Amino acid sequence: MEEGDIEDVSVAPSSVQRHVRTAAVREHSLTMKIRDLKNQVSKLRSKVKQLRQTKVSRAGDKERVMKELQRLLPAKAFAFVRTQLRMSQRKCQGYRWTTQDKAFFLSLWHASPKCYRLLCRVFSMPSVRTLQKAIQAVDFKTGFNNTVLATMKKAMETTKPIDKLCAIITDEMSLKEALHYDEAADRVEGFEDFGRGQRTPYVANYASAFMVRGLFTKWKQLFGYCFTSGPIPHTRLHSMLVDGIRELRKAGMECLVFICDQGAGNRAMLTRLGVTKEQPFFSVDGIRVFCLWDPPHLIKNIRNNWRHRGFTLDGDEITWGILEDLYTYDSRQEIRLCCHLTKKHVHLPPFASMRVRFATQVLSHSVAVGIKTLADIKGLTGQRQQNYLAAARFCENFNGLFDCFNSKLLKDSQKLKCAISDASSHFAFLDKCMEWLPRLRLVGGKCNKKQIPCVEGWQHNIVCLKMLWSDLRQRHPVSFLLTNRLNQDCLENSYSSIRARGGNRDNPDSVQFECEYRAVATGLMFSNSEKTNCEQDLDMFLLQFSAYASQESPLVNVDPESIMEEHGYCRVATDCGE
Repeated sequence: MEEGDIEDVSVAPSSVQRHVRTAAVREHSLTMKIRDLKNQVSKLRSKVKQLRQTKVSRAGDKERVMKELQRLLPAKAFAFVRTQLRMSQRKCQGYRWTTQDKAFFLSLWHASPKCYRLLCRVFSMPSVRTLQKAIQAVDFKTGFNNTVLATMKKAMETTKPIDKLCAIITDEMSLKEALHYDEAADRVEGFEDFGRGQRTPYVANYASAFMVRGLFTKWKQLFGYCFTSGPIPHTRLHSMLVDGIRELRKAGMECLVFICDQGAGNRAMLTRLGVTKEQPFFSVDGIRVFCLWDPPHLIKNIRNNWRHRGFTLDGDEITWGILEDLYTYDSRQEIRLCCHLTKKHVHLPPFASMRVRFATQVLSHSVAVGIKTLADIKGLTGQRQQNYLAAARFCENFNGLFDCFNSKLLKDSQKLKCAISDASSHFAFLDKCMEWLPRLRLVGGKCNKKQIPCVEGWQHNIVCLKMLWSDLRQRHPVSFLLTNRLNQDCLENSYSSIRARGGNRDNPDSVQFECEYRAVATGLMFSNSEKTNCEQDLDMFLLQFSAYASQESPLVNVDPESIMEEHGYCRVATDCGE
């Protein structure tokens, strides 16, 4: 046993040494491995830190680039670029569009569906079905729209009293007779409809719309329409006008002026209301509303009557042949007296008689000077000379008269083109016009003893403008008035946008009208043709599509400068202190 024990002791040290050496080798291996892992962790931490710095740097670069783009690009162009960058990393199923995006793309789609489909191949844009669903959510039925009135009421809560002064405008356009079945509502569309369940079995072929426009601030809004079979009856127009004025007053607006053309229904309605040349206003709930005939329509009617019949003034004949003589002589000269006078002005082609520009350029100062010069060149004497001089005065007077009702600037080199004020020369000129207008008659026929409506309309407007200005000065702190706010160009431009949808469509049917009316009334961006009948207006629609979709007021907490830049929103007349 002792020897065995000695043998065990002799073997044990070598085994221990072996275990010790193995442990040492393993410890060294693990130590090296730990060191390598620590190095890897350190490198990864450095890489993470570097990536974070790169990410922050890229974010900063992106932010700087976006700020620079925002500075260089117009607001709508920048919004489009930002949308494209946001959608560039997403699949089609992941596209999400804001209401502002939908409003912009709806504008493009309404301008040209074919162009929109082409752009969809290049850019990230909503599908047509998405846009159709968005616009269908906007409910605009016949009658006065409660949503629009509520939006206007909310907008008026934050505006100054002077911004609430407005004019109500109405006009009608022809429609194509057509019936459509609406599956969703389970009813047939296309019948005469005045809103609030007032439908008749007659097929509609006319649409009448109502628009409100600020007198001293550049805003406007369509707030109601109806379909009629034939021109709207004056009794129905009377009731809708009074209801519309009351609805606007409930919304916080003060409707001072009513503007329309000299259609038979409008004249009959104003006669029913007791409006006369001497008393050009009516009262609703004890508050006066002044009535103005649309000046562009009046100037076109004067030109048309001059062309077809001619006028007499104190025995002198003012015939269209005098203008033809001027054009025949002037068109052959190298240095022209009336460089703007063309064949279209003298021999009007189809549809040219509807354009205001052709009428105002004929009844102008340059034509008046040209007629006087032509009379001197020809050496005219006697009655013929008197006729030429009367024609020159005729053009000069109507040129000044239209300028009085079309002022756009506070100051202008031509005194009658500046804003009306107490110190301006407008009223002295208008008083002179009231001396010769009653003596203006048509040549021959049954009407030579009675004035025609357009001449009476100018006298009516002169009296109305003077009374309106007196009322404004007494009740409101205004120092001037731009008279180009007193026409229905804004409604004409809205009709032009409706007709422009789908090409030159003069008479859409009732369903097409309702669809396009919905787009126009929500302020979608439309660009009318440069060859429209009247001037473009820069007024902003109070109800914007984005605000309607989000149920927000479009005029609450907005930057006036950005509104002015994007929509032309600005005050056009204020009190003296401002």
